Parts: sequence; structure tokens; C-alpha cells
Amino acid sequence: MRSLIICMTTAASMLLTANIEANARALTSQVTELDHIFRVRPEYPVPDDPNILFYIERSVNSNTVVYAAHFDSNGHVDWNSPVDAYWRWYNVDGHRKPLNFIERMMAYGVKAVVHGPDGTTTFKVAALPERKLVLDLDSHGHP
Repeated sequence: MRSLIICMTTAASMLLTANIEANARALTSQVTELDHIFRVRPEYPVPDDPNILFYIERSVNSNTVVYAAHFDSNGHVDWNSPVDAYWRWYNVDGHRKPLNFIERMMAYGVKAVVHGPDGTTTFKVAALPERKLVLDLDSHGHP
């Protein structure tokens, strides 16, 4: 009897979702390159971690996701894992905390997609897979 109820429930939910109209939405974004990072929330701390590429501040608290270039022990970009994404928990004590599985896969995680012959790498953030970002180093080896 229990398996019959589960099958009926599954069939009913499949029928209901099959009749729901899908509404696609176009996602657009714009990138403006600045010589400094603009502070939207001046009351929030600014991460001072080395090799920061960019960071994302939350609107509900001061916790911040930091994206930094990941270097190997020889001081070269680790092309197997070129970008390190992690939390700075400023609403506690500012300690570093890794992203959890859901955050890595659905929102803040990073996936390197192409390593260029010129030493650059292209990567994507999980929440914006259509947006490609490029990690490059300047003449001093800084990101």
C-alpha cells in the first residue's frame, strides 16, 4: 500500500509540473573596470588578503566571499586550482572559512575552464556560468 501511495504521489507531481509554463529570463550584466574597488557598504570591512581578485559582500551581514589567486609553493599560479574562493566571517571575528558544498556548486564556487598559451586562465563562478573571467598576471607576477 505504501509503495502505491508513493507512486501515485510521484505521478501526480509529475503531471502538475508538466503543466506549469516555463518562463525563461534573459540574464545580462555589465562589467566596469576600475583602478580601485568601489565601496558600496562603507561600514563593512574590506578584505586585505593577499592576491585578491575581487570579493562579494552580502546585504544581510558583513560576511564576505573572497576570490584570490592561488599560488603554489614556488610562487607561481597553481593552474590546477588558480582561484581560491572562501568566506571571511566578519560578523564573528573575520576568520577564513571554506565554502560548503552547496555554495561551491550553486553560488560562489569557481571552475577553471581554459588555460591560455599566454599564461592566462579563464574561469567561471557557479552562479554566473555564462560570464567568463580571466586571471592574468602583471609584469611583476601579481594578479
